[in-house]
Amino acid sequence: LAQIDLMELGDQVPVGYSQTRKAYLLTLELPFSKKLSAELIFSKRFEDIAFGVNSCLKQLGRLPKKLVLDREGALHRNHGSPSDPFAAYLGQLSLGWIILAARDAEAKGALERNHRFIHGNFEAGRRFANPADFRHQLDTWLSKTSARRHRTTRRIIDEHFDAEQTRIVG
Repeated sequence: LAQIDLMELGDQVPVGYSQTRKAYLLTLELPFSKKLSAELIFSKRFEDIAFGVNSCLKQLGRLPKKLVLDREGALHRNHGSPSDPFAAYLGQLSLGWIILAARDAEAKGALERNHRFIHGNFEAGRRFANPADFRHQLDTWLSKTSARRHRTTRRIIDEHFDAEQTRIVG
């Protein structure tokens, strides 16, 4: 499984010519190893979310069997079914899906904790020159966090991820 979610960044991101934009971070976590990947996006439209998911999967280098997600408007329709564009996207990747029940905060707790960690440990006190600078700083931060010992698994995240890769489709 891989769980995805969106978090709104606290500050707008500079995009050039003295302009800034509201931005989101699409996060993807493997619940077993706690491996985290993330991508900066600028809207909650399906196209941007799909770009973010593609980037996160590329960062992992593997394709999980299922994506777990909450009821993000561009990705689901009534009764927990994927939207037509999202269903087509999942079909192209041969990915299964689990859309969590509405207001099920416990089911997505791991990513919510990661979002608080990102706000407090990555985003706080940093300044970004542009999206490329954001990406560079994020990559550096993600590599440092993946090299640490996770407090609940008590394992080094990258080492745990290496062991998990045998269970993930190539």
